[in-house]
Amino acid sequence: MPAKRSPSAPGEADKLIAYQSRLLKAPRIAEHYHRLAEQGREAGWTLEDYLGAVLAVES
Repeated sequence: MPAKRSPSAPGEADKLIAYQSRLLKAPRIAEHYHRLAEQGREAGWTLEDYLGAVLAVES
């Protein structure tokens, strides 16, 4: 099980997501995750709903 992360400084999550999406060779995640996060917040998505939407942009 991964270690729990503490809240990051503003912008740190964006940097981490950009880096990890490059490692995964999943550029569409980096392009769409922020818009999907906003959409999910407005629609009351669960984390699983959000994850599914993010992964769907790569498939």
